[in-house]
Amino acid sequence: MKSLLLNPVKTGLVFLATIIAISSCTNESQGLEGLDPVCFESQILPLIQSSCAVSGCHDAGTSEDGYNFTSYNNIIKVVNPGDARGSKLYTVLSEPYGAMMPPHQPLSMDNRNLIKIWIEQGAKNTSCTNTAENPEEKKDSVCFSHDILPLLSSSCAKSGCHDAITAEEGFSMTSYANIAQNSKLIKPGFYSDSKLYKVITISGEDRMPPAPATALTSEQISKIKKWISDGALNSSCTSASCDTSGAISFNTKVWPIIQYNCLGCHPASGTTNGISLGNYNQIKTVAANMRNSKPLLSGVIHQLNGFIAMPQNGRLDDCKIATIDKWISEGMVNN
Repeated sequence: MKSLLLNPVKTGLVFLATIIAISSCTNESQGLEGLDPVCFESQILPLIQSSCAVSGCHDAGTSEDGYNFTSYNNIIKVVNPGDARGSKLYTVLSEPYGAMMPPHQPLSMDNRNLIKIWIEQGAKNTSCTNTAENPEEKKDSVCFSHDILPLLSSSCAKSGCHDAITAEEGFSMTSYANIAQNSKLIKPGFYSDSKLYKVITISGEDRMPPAPATALTSEQISKIKKWISDGALNSSCTSASCDTSGAISFNTKVWPIIQYNCLGCHPASGTTNGISLGNYNQIKTVAANMRNSKPLLSGVIHQLNGFIAMPQNGRLDDCKIATIDKWISEGMVNN
C-alpha cells in the first residue's frame, strides 16, 4: 500500500484508462482528483523529445509540418489545456487509423495516458524537482553533465568509435542531444528498453565498450540505469561550493574524478596512447612527471599550451581541477 501512495500517477494510469472508456464524449476532466500532478520537465518533455523531436521529424532543424517539439513554448502550441481530446498533440499520438505518431513506433498506452493526464491537469510547465513526501526519502540525483557525459565521453566517444567524426553505427556520444535525444539509444524512464543500457550490460563480443577496453563497473552501470530511469534529463547539479579543505583523499576525491573522466581512454592495461591511469601508482607516475615545469597531469587537465587537452570532449570543472592540483601539491598520498 505504501508504494501505491508514493506513486499515484503510475498506479492511476489504468484507473484513468477505465474512466475514459466509460465516460461520455465530453471535454470535462474526470477521475483526476486523486492523482499527483504530472511534471512537464521530468516526465513529459523527455518523452516527447525522444519520440517526436528527433532528427528528420520535429526537432529544431527539421520542424516537420511546421511543428518543433523541443520546448514547452513550442509544444503548448498544439495543446488545449484541460482538453486532451481537443489537443492535436494527443490526437495524433492516439489516432488508430494510419496517422498515429510516431509513425514507426507508437507510444505505449501508459505513455499516451500520461500525456493525457498532463493535458487534463492544465498542461502546466512544471518541474516538480522534489516530489517526495519526506525529503529524506529523496534519493541522490544522477547528473548528466557531472556523472554521465564524462563517463560516456571517456568510454565511448573515442576516435574510431562514437566520437563526432566516426559515429559508429550512427551513434555519436559527444553531447546531450546526440545521446539522450536519440530515440534509438535512449528511452527515458525505461532503462531496460534503452539500447545504451543493453550494450553495456551484455557479455561477449557485442559488449560496449568492446574488448580490449575495460567494461564499465557495476557502479557506473548503476548510475546510467538510474539516470535513464529518472527521465534521462539534461541535468547539471552544479555544486554551490567547492570544498578542498583539509587533506585531499586519493580514494574518495581524486580516484572518482579519474574513474569517470579519464579511465575509459587510459585503462590500467591495453591503452593505445601510452598513458595508463588505472590505479594509484599509474596516476602518481603521470602526476609526478614534469613537463615545462608543470606536472603532466595538471597540465593536461588545465589544457595549457604544450599539453594535450584532456578530457578530449570537454574540460573538467574548476572544482575537480583544484582538487587534483591540491592532491599533487600535498605529495600525491595514497590515502
